[in-house]
Amino acid sequence: MCIYKVGDVIISASKWLTGHRRHIKLITAAVLIAGYFAFLTYACLYDFNSALELLIITVLVLLYFVYALIRDKFGDKINNACISPCCGVLQKRWYIIRWPLYVMLVAGLVAYLIWEAYDHPPQLMSALGACVFVTFGFVFSKHPSAVRWRPVLWGLGLQFIFAVFILRTKVGFDIFKWIGDFAQLFLSFSNYGAEFVFGADYTEHFFAFVVSNSHDIAHATERNVLEAAANGASQAVALVANIIANLIAFIALLALFNAFLGWMGNMVGIDDLSFELICSYVFAPISFLIGIEWNDCQIVAALIGTKLFINEFVAYEKLAELINNRENGIEPSISYRSEVIATYVLCGFDNLSSIGIQLGGLTPMAPSRKGELASIAVRALIAGTLTCFMTACVAGLLYTDFDTIDSPTNSTNITQLV
Repeated sequence: MCIYKVGDVIISASKWLTGHRRHIKLITAAVLIAGYFAFLTYACLYDFNSALELLIITVLVLLYFVYALIRDKFGDKINNACISPCCGVLQKRWYIIRWPLYVMLVAGLVAYLIWEAYDHPPQLMSALGACVFVTFGFVFSKHPSAVRWRPVLWGLGLQFIFAVFILRTKVGFDIFKWIGDFAQLFLSFSNYGAEFVFGADYTEHFFAFVVSNSHDIAHATERNVLEAAANGASQAVALVANIIANLIAFIALLALFNAFLGWMGNMVGIDDLSFELICSYVFAPISFLIGIEWNDCQIVAALIGTKLFINEFVAYEKLAELINNRENGIEPSISYRSEVIATYVLCGFDNLSSIGIQLGGLTPMAPSRKGELASIAVRALIAGTLTCFMTACVAGLLYTDFDTIDSPTNSTNITQLV
């Protein structure tokens, strides 16, 4: 009898919970939100500086929810009443407005460049380099007539605006520095697991763990955190193995090539003939175009060659050595300006080993399109390289402090990166 009564109670409770599920969810959410804001209020009163980051995140989330609410409830009305009529008027008169607007934008940009480069002529070389790289991409495009200049100019404009915000304003710099520090902190938590499994010496294989951690985050789109962590960790094994295999192959080929060049050079009295020496001459004009000081052009050109034919990690390691040499008064070294520009030009995955990684990762997803993927791989490499050159040109154009800099590209942070 007692068992039946217990069963009846459980069934009744289940029906009540099912019938009041919506109210229970609302009450639970309200309690959690109230508890969160109580905690936030106390944290701000206790130590405002420590709670400032959480406060900023909360404000941004609230602004997003307000925007989403307005968009869902009144979006169509606002669009029909304001946005669509204004866009319609603008489109009807665009053929009249666009040319004066283009002239004003170009004149403003030219005036800004002259003002920027008046005291520091090397900055003007970076602007010229950007024009050269855009022209190169257009002339050697597979379908030049199909290039749509509007998105190209929009992209360049947005890149320039973001660069000004980050490199020329303290607010922009602080925001992106905080984002970078947060990402670095988030990645560093995986060090505890790596140290537990492999011991304190796991840092001797730092590259593999950095790639694995990045892959875990990139694939965190599953139904829940546990599934994302499990799938990301298991999939990272194949990716890291693929990358390591490519690195071993390309670095071994480079060593073989350098040995061959050294053997050939000794025959004609060139003792130091190597791949890096060849790159220092081949890519020197490019280094000059992106704004590198002439005395550092060959050094940065060798870094560009290392990044292009091996990968950016090896190039950054060599850049860190050059920075340490400058701080200790040892040669070879590079200036602060060259360091800043080199940091941006090396920041990318545009290298030959990435082609193998790209094909190895994409081909299993679309086996029937393997030939098509292979045919565009080289063009993708060139496009990525030009993109890094453009980013370096923008950095060279906006960088003004030729002595010291307190930014994400200072010596300490670069050394930590590699």
